[in-house]
Amino acid sequence: MDSSVAMKTFDLENDVEEVDQIYTYDEDAQRDINNKRPWKQDPHYFKRVKISTVALIKMVLHARSGVPYEVMGLMQGKLEGDTMIIMDAFALPVQGTETRVNASSEANEFMVNWLNGSKSVNKPENALGWYHSHPGYGCWLSGIDVTTQSTNQQFQDPWVAVVIDPNRTISAGRVDIGAFRTYPQGYMPPKSTSIDQNIPQSKIEDFGVHANAYYQLEVSIFKSSLDKKLLDLLWNKYWVNTLSQSKLITNRAYLTDQISDLQDKLKEAEMGLYGRGNAEKSDNDSGLVKAMAKDALFNRSGCTHNHDKLRASADTVSRLNTEQTEPMQIGLVNISHNVSHINVLIGLMTIIRDKNTSRGEFIFYSDRIIRLLVEEGLNHLPTLPKQITTETGEDYDGVGFEGKVCGVSILRAGEAMESALRECLRSVRIGKVLVQRNEETGEARLYYAKLPEDIHERFVLLLDPMLATGGSAIRAIEVLLSKGVKQDKIVFLNVLSAPEGLKVMYEKYPKMKIVTGWVDRKLDERNYIVPGLGDFGDRYFA
Repeated sequence: MDSSVAMKTFDLENDVEEVDQIYTYDEDAQRDINNKRPWKQDPHYFKRVKISTVALIKMVLHARSGVPYEVMGLMQGKLEGDTMIIMDAFALPVQGTETRVNASSEANEFMVNWLNGSKSVNKPENALGWYHSHPGYGCWLSGIDVTTQSTNQQFQDPWVAVVIDPNRTISAGRVDIGAFRTYPQGYMPPKSTSIDQNIPQSKIEDFGVHANAYYQLEVSIFKSSLDKKLLDLLWNKYWVNTLSQSKLITNRAYLTDQISDLQDKLKEAEMGLYGRGNAEKSDNDSGLVKAMAKDALFNRSGCTHNHDKLRASADTVSRLNTEQTEPMQIGLVNISHNVSHINVLIGLMTIIRDKNTSRGEFIFYSDRIIRLLVEEGLNHLPTLPKQITTETGEDYDGVGFEGKVCGVSILRAGEAMESALRECLRSVRIGKVLVQRNEETGEARLYYAKLPEDIHERFVLLLDPMLATGGSAIRAIEVLLSKGVKQDKIVFLNVLSAPEGLKVMYEKYPKMKIVTGWVDRKLDERNYIVPGLGDFGDRYFA
C-alpha cells in the first residue's frame, strides 16, 4: 500500500482539517487563562477538543499495540478559549489488563521527567490530559476512569480524558475516540446530557452508575502545514501495515480476492438451492423469486401505501413461512425483491449466515449488504427539484433531499451500520439509543439516548441489523416520537427480519417505512430469528 494513499485515506475518513497558520505557544496567554480558571465557575466550560494528526496517530498505534490489554498515555497541548488543543502524546510505562489500567508511582515519575525534558528542548506545552484504550467495548468512562479523571481535575486542572477503542477503529476504518470531563461533586448535570457510545451488556451496570458524573466534548482532528514533513517520516511501511486492517484502506488491495471468493460462495449457494434432487424446490423457489420481484411494494413515484400491492406482496412473502397463517400487511421494502440484486444477495446472505465464516469476512460482506440497505433507504426519502450549474457553464435540473436527514443507531449492533450511512451522506449527523432487554421479564429498557437537538425537523434512518420481536425497536421509536419525529419520517433499516416482528411494527406504526435485506422464516421458542445468522453484534464487534 502506497503510504501517500494510506495517509490521504486516513485524513478523509477522520475528517482531518488542514490549517495553514504557524503554530505558536503564548506562555503569557496560557498563564493568564490558568490564573482566571473560568472552568471553576462553569463545570461545562470546555466544549471541544482539537487533536493534531501526529498525536492522534501515536495514540491509535499505542492503543493498537496493547490489544487485548488497556494502555495509558499522556497528552500535551494548550488552551484556546473553551477548546483544548492536543499537540502531542506519549505512552506511559504501565501494565494494564483487559478491563483496567492504572498509573503506578514509576509511571508518575516517568511523566514528570518527560515533561521536564520537553521544556528543556523548548517544547513548553503543558500536560492537558491522559488517554487510555478500551479494546472492543467503546469510548466511555468506567467507575475507575471517573475517579482518576476527577482526581486529576481536582489537583491539576485543566485536564481531559480521551478514550480510544482500537478494535472498533480497525473494524470501522475511522478512529473511534471520545473526550470527557467529570463534573464536580454534588453538581447536577442537565437532563439532556448523555454519553455517545456503545456499551456492551456486561458493562451496562457500571455505565449506568457513573453516566451522569461526566460529559462528552466534541472531538475534531487537524493537521498543519508544519506537520506534513513529520507525518511523511512517521507514515512508513510499519505504520501503514498497523492501520491497514481498516476496510477502507484495504478494499482496493484485496478486492480481487474477495470477488473471487464471492464467486465461489455464490456457486456453493446455487448448488444448495438448485442442486441435484431439488428440482421441485428449484421450480417453486424460482417462481417465488419471480413473484416477489414482480410484486414490488414501492413504486418509483414515491407512492408507499398502495394497500392492494402491500397485501399481494405480503401474501407472497408469507409463503416463505408455512407455519404463518396470516398475511403480513406492512409498509415494507425488501431489497431481495429487486431481481438485479437477488443472486448476489443470496450469496452475501449465505456467507454471513455461515457459522464458519471468519470475523473479517463477516464484517466485509455485512458492510456490503448494509450499503445496499442504506442506499435503498435514502431512495425513499422525498426530494425536491434542484437546478445547478456544471463546470461547462450549463444548467442541470437535478434533485436534492426535501429536508435534513440523520441516522439513529440502536446500540450496540446498530453502530455497524453507521459507516455505510456516512459513506453515502458524508456530513450526516448520527444519534444513538441504548436499549437492552431484561432477560427475566423480556421488557426492553432504555438506558440512554443521544440525539440531534433538531431531530424533530429531520428524516430519520433508524439502524438495527436484526428485527426479531420488535421490542427494542419499539422502545427506540417511542423515544423518537417523544422528540417530535413523525412516523412517516422514519425509515427503519435492518439486515434480517422475522415475520412476527414485521407484523408488530406494521400494527403499531403503519406509516413508518421498513427496508430489510431478507424476511426469514420465523422466530423459534427462544425468540431467535431462524434460520438467522446468530448474534450480529457479537460476530461484528467481538
